[in-house]
Amino acid sequence: ATKPHQWRFFRSGGFDQVAIETAGDLHHLAELDPKLWTVLNCPTTGLEFDDRTLALMDNDGDGQIRVPEILSAVRWSCQRLTDASIMFAPPGLPLAAIADQDAEGAGIKHAAELVLRYSDKTAEQSLQVADVLDTTRLFSADHFNGDGVIMPELTTDESLKSVLLQIVETQGGVADRSGGLGVTQDTLTAFFSQAEAVISWHAAFAAEQSQLCPLADSTADAVAAFEAVQAKVDDYFVRCQLAAFDNRATDSLNPAPAVYEVLANRVVAGADQDIAALPLSVIAAERPLDLTLGINPAWAGAIASLKEKVLTPLLGADYDVLTAADWQQVSAKLAAWRSWQAAKPATALHALELAYLQQLLASDTKTRL
Repeated sequence: ATKPHQWRFFRSGGFDQVAIETAGDLHHLAELDPKLWTVLNCPTTGLEFDDRTLALMDNDGDGQIRVPEILSAVRWSCQRLTDASIMFAPPGLPLAAIADQDAEGAGIKHAAELVLRYSDKTAEQSLQVADVLDTTRLFSADHFNGDGVIMPELTTDESLKSVLLQIVETQGGVADRSGGLGVTQDTLTAFFSQAEAVISWHAAFAAEQSQLCPLADSTADAVAAFEAVQAKVDDYFVRCQLAAFDNRATDSLNPAPAVYEVLANRVVAGADQDIAALPLSVIAAERPLDLTLGINPAWAGAIASLKEKVLTPLLGADYDVLTAADWQQVSAKLAAWRSWQAAKPATALHALELAYLQQLLASDTKTRL
């Protein structure tokens, strides 16, 4: 039969208490009769003991440490040490005292080695609590700290560092424990996905350039002029169509005299918002839009730009009166460009050269990162 563990007692406070003094005591603590425990639970705060250590022992997070949690902590500590008696030695944990026979132990030992290295200590020196608490050293930007954020300073490859900085700039940096901003797997993936989207968007232009650019290099300016007045011109023609639908609506579709009475009593300017809100021109059944006479002064400049940049190039040099049919024709000719522009990826990567993005995706940069 296995010989029972021999406990040593001492008297304190008027009753006998068990003395925990040896590694054997720790290994056999689970065999100690609960009746011999001085107390069966204690709070995690307010004791002459490190609150953070007590919090680690509080498995269920209820703010109390109970016997099973003490036993669990002692058992884990004994498993992770080559000799549990070191827990009774002066402060300090030598690397040799860490049991590394399994994956968990090996991981703990490796972490301890890193802490010693970052603390400028040799492997022969003991690990102290102060070493673990010195986060400035442990989480500096010049080494991996396990938080999943990669700092540009971690690589000596200037090309990789440049890409990391571009990811931070275009995707937003993620705070690293060192206090700097770095890259995560998510921001890395987003950067390269956006690069692919930008390249595809430009490729679509190259494949359909003749259809997309009815005015060649002037198409972008033409579309800008078109979009500046599109809603207002659409409004004009719909009002005229309503007047044709029911002539009784004509007066209601034009400004009431009271509107002009208000304007008559103050100084007005061409850019006045009250004037801009009025119809583009006089509303009448099926009336085309005269581009030279009777234009709302708040819109005169924009209509002149439309005529110069869109209507004249597309419909002819002497085009002065715009019909609803021609307006629809112009809209259709610019639709392809506008659809392509609407599909423009929303990303800051447009600031980077297209050739650079193409070269980046063709390389092994993503894999290396």
